[in-house]
Amino acid sequence: MSEIFRKTSLKTITFSISGGARLENVESILISKLNIILNNLYYNRRKYYNKSEDKNEENESVERVLRGFKLDCFEDEFESVHYGECDKIAEFFKRFFVVGAKGNAYRDNITRDDNIAYFTNREYKTEIHRLLDLINSVLEKNDFGKIDYDKLRDVIGEESKMYEFLLILAHNVGNKWENKSKSPFLSTTYGRDAFKTALKFAQHKNKGKYSYIIFAISNDKSKHGFKTVDFDQYLRRLNVEWYDDIHSEKIIKDAIFPHHIIGVFQVDNYSKSKSFIINPYLYRMIETAVKSKCFNYYKLHDYICNYGIQVEQSDFAQFASALGYKSYGLLNEENEVHAGLIGENVSLHLR
Repeated sequence: MSEIFRKTSLKTITFSISGGARLENVESILISKLNIILNNLYYNRRKYYNKSEDKNEENESVERVLRGFKLDCFEDEFESVHYGECDKIAEFFKRFFVVGAKGNAYRDNITRDDNIAYFTNREYKTEIHRLLDLINSVLEKNDFGKIDYDKLRDVIGEESKMYEFLLILAHNVGNKWENKSKSPFLSTTYGRDAFKTALKFAQHKNKGKYSYIIFAISNDKSKHGFKTVDFDQYLRRLNVEWYDDIHSEKIIKDAIFPHHIIGVFQVDNYSKSKSFIINPYLYRMIETAVKSKCFNYYKLHDYICNYGIQVEQSDFAQFASALGYKSYGLLNEENEVHAGLIGENVSLHLR
């Protein structure tokens, strides 16, 4: 297996006393250890010393997900400041690694009364029928069948589950859904071809020199992620065909939270060379651990997989606003998401 970080330049974000950010190479003394840790996290294994503690098989509870994305949505005052290209990228990621990536819905006020039922918890039936009409129009146009309301209720169950099921399908039909901008979901990819797939989407979004791919870890037992392939069993019971899961898609609800983001690949669209911008808070954890006398690959690896990265978020509200968000979600210790307006306490308990 080719190690993806073998020919990858490792960088991170450093912070000046004045609060500015720079994109810099990692310390050379740390490169070999960083490569080992990053490759183990990327390939979802725990193999460090060829000892009894090593586990070459995949960890079924943790999964790598990738997402191609574009560096945009800066507030006007940030755009008006003159930065060099490298510093501008660093300033973006200074914010990004504190905020994470959120569904489009969070770029608006999710507490509005006229928002979709996902956020308002109002009566689902009206939206279920509206979404069902949309989905069926796509299915019938492609001769994929039709979903019957009564059969959907028998297969899926209660209305809240029916609604979420249809909402995910609506997210997947793209711009045909008039409320796509209100989607709380993010599309990611997983599996053997994840990097190739994510790069394809990233290059579609980025027409400049670089394309960007988020590398995050996702708890596969979490209720905040859905694999498109898992919907096949329900669709078959509904006598409906759907698009093949050619992209190995995993839909993440609400956000890719910053403590799950290992870093971001920066791919040169012309030379095809790539760099990896390590989450600076992960880099700090690794740097501290390596320089301590009690450094242990296994403990560090297990901590990252089980608890995530320790992220300093005192500037969260300012940074989230700078990235174009008006709302946010908070993941608590019970793995539940509560949401609200930036600058205010969370007021919504999401499913």
